[in-house]
Amino acid sequence: AEELVDLQVMSSRVAELNGLVEGARVQRSGGPGGAIYARFVAEEILPLTFFQDGVKLGPCAFQFYHSRAAQQLIQDIMDGYFPYELKQDYPDGVMLKVIDRVSQTFGAWKENASHDRDLAGTGDRLAVGKVLNGGDKVVRGGEICKVRDAARSGRARSCGPEKEVSLLVPTRPEKDPIARVQVRIDQDHRAVFCLEVWQTVGDLEDAVEQWCSDEGLDGLRGGHLRTAFPPRSYVDREQSMSDAQLVPSATLFVATS
Repeated sequence: AEELVDLQVMSSRVAELNGLVEGARVQRSGGPGGAIYARFVAEEILPLTFFQDGVKLGPCAFQFYHSRAAQQLIQDIMDGYFPYELKQDYPDGVMLKVIDRVSQTFGAWKENASHDRDLAGTGDRLAVGKVLNGGDKVVRGGEICKVRDAARSGRARSCGPEKEVSLLVPTRPEKDPIARVQVRIDQDHRAVFCLEVWQTVGDLEDAVEQWCSDEGLDGLRGGHLRTAFPPRSYVDREQSMSDAQLVPSATLFVATS
């Protein structure tokens, strides 16, 4: 297995992906009189377990290393994308934790799975108390840092207030559709850009660069914008928001070249 997967490199790639989604999700619900309430929900973490003969990602089926599915999963992560299998349930990505079980085949491990301290069930989820621990890491500001135990403390890490930038035409009809695009610059900085459906990727990139300049950030750094699912990059500056399928809303990340 070690010849097929370098777990040290894999852990580094997973840490970079975790840096995009680390923190808490905001769950909104309705209240009396139409009021909207929001509360933070601790981020879920899925195990990514490597065995002697294959790999298992959370609730997804075990895949032998030689299978096309396993090769695609590994390649997605190595290329800096979340595995395609997660598209349906986690369109914006999800935290992952690499589990090393390369000393055992999946079949042999299953016979004693109940004794595994890190995994629960048949490897579908992390064991209780292992969801967030002091050993989990993410990449922030180019440095590998530990994730706080938000689940046990009851506190969620704040990513700061979400800022909104409007590129909408002031005289536009109020009911016309718009593109509302959240751009995650890095772990600690993100903003929402509101554009007309006919405005372009270039307009969005220029707005991102200007916002980053105003905030004292590096901006795109010669990179480009991309989505988590499907793993798609936006490099055509002339493409409209509508043609890029960023309407009515989307979440993009900055991918450095």
